Amino acid sequence: MSYLIHLLVYFEIFALLAIGLNVLVGFAGMLSLAHAALFAIGGYAYAVSTVAYGLPFPVAFAVAIAACLATSALVTLAAWRFRGDQFVMATLAIHALVYGALVNWFDPGAPFGTARNMTNGSLGISGIPRGSFLGLHFGPTPWFAVMCSVVFGLFVWATTLIARSPWARLVKAMRDDELVLRGLARSTRLLKFQAVCVSSTLAAVAGVLFAAYQGYIDPAVASLNEAFLVLSMVLLGGTGNVRGPLVGAAVIVCLPEAVRFLGLPDVMRANLVLAIYGMVLLLLMHMRPQGLAGAYRLS
Repeated sequence: MSYLIHLLVYFEIFALLAIGLNVLVGFAGMLSLAHAALFAIGGYAYAVSTVAYGLPFPVAFAVAIAACLATSALVTLAAWRFRGDQFVMATLAIHALVYGALVNWFDPGAPFGTARNMTNGSLGISGIPRGSFLGLHFGPTPWFAVMCSVVFGLFVWATTLIARSPWARLVKAMRDDELVLRGLARSTRLLKFQAVCVSSTLAAVAGVLFAAYQGYIDPAVASLNEAFLVLSMVLLGGTGNVRGPLVGAAVIVCLPEAVRFLGLPDVMRANLVLAIYGMVLLLLMHMRPQGLAGAYRLS
């Protein structure tokens, strides 16, 4: 039972992360590689707030969202200035900057949480509490899973409402033809800013849940592998709706666990999972480019 709860928590965390990226990729047509960096910012902000400053769970949660939104200003500026391949490269540069800051914002002679040592470098941050709210303590895994499911359900419901709103139709129109939308006196800069904010909020929530559940976080959560993993969830499940990232996250999270039951050595199992990922993506490119449950095909 605990194993299934573990899988459920991981699915919900990465599904939120994939839904957030889908707001940019599938709705706004902005292919971003900085989403894993925003995910890491949310987790690190929560970890520093709770471990170094002892802030309660709701306050640390809000701080993580605020820190992620502040960092997402870089993505907004890139979206205003660049398009297409240039935007992809700009977000890759943002990802590299965040990863470098997480690794190097460390001074062994300074206390953790100070201006000289904010991230603890490659050592990571341990002892991250799961927190409590309204007298409910989320330390035991079943209680944390309940809290995670409630948060997941609320944000999926909110995102579904957003996806059906007039705002979503405007964002999709911007994706299809930005110049026409400008000709209709619509501010595409405002739409891009709003899309980045929605996406960053979901990344921050996922980062908080990940750091709290693991009890430990290090710069590996902002690696390029993580960025491509989240993008694979979106492309595999499909873009342009909410159900696509849910399907993609379920496949990506469950596939390695299914291969685990084959009893293969760790190195061979990891290589087999990567090979399966590659074959599935190649088949989808030829047979269903819009993804397993997607509504929009990336050009």
